[in-house]
Amino acid sequence: MPYADPGRPPLTSATAYLWWVTRGQVGLFARSVAWSSTAFVAAAALPYLLGAVVDTGLQSGLDSALWRAVLLLLGVGVLGAVANVFEHRVLVEGWIRAAFRSSQLLGHQVTRTGDAVTAELPTGEVVATVASDSFRVGEVFWIVPRLIGALAAYAVIAYMDTVEGV
Repeated sequence: MPYADPGRPPLTSATAYLWWVTRGQVGLFARSVAWSSTAFVAAAALPYLLGAVVDTGLQSGLDSALWRAVLLLLGVGVLGAVANVFEHRVLVEGWIRAAFRSSQLLGHQVTRTGDAVTAELPTGEVVATVASDSFRVGEVFWIVPRLIGALAAYAVIAYMDTVEGV
């Protein structure tokens, strides 16, 4: 960043533009979704696993089954912590890349139009638009992977509920 050539986005709709930005960072977006899904599934599984540990302890006492359950709980907890660290890192990178690419594209458009923009709008409004709208575009790449991760966690827990018959 900045990009030597930020590209030529479709300007037909906001959705088309967001898909274009997504295609430009598809690997990063996929990693964001993967880490978010891992973090959310791990967080959602912890209460279930804690219940399993308690049930195992009450039924079997202090035996190897309890230790396996405790180690599984610990492993999922560590996985969740690691996933949250990597999730945050890739989400911030996706947010920054999308925001700065948008800012760069808006800046290029403003410089190409020259005085025509300031004839229509005050300079401060142009600067505020470039600054705020670009960061709103970036926020999409912070929120959408987390939404997908939350839906994945919901699906996993719903499946666990049907398998367990609770």
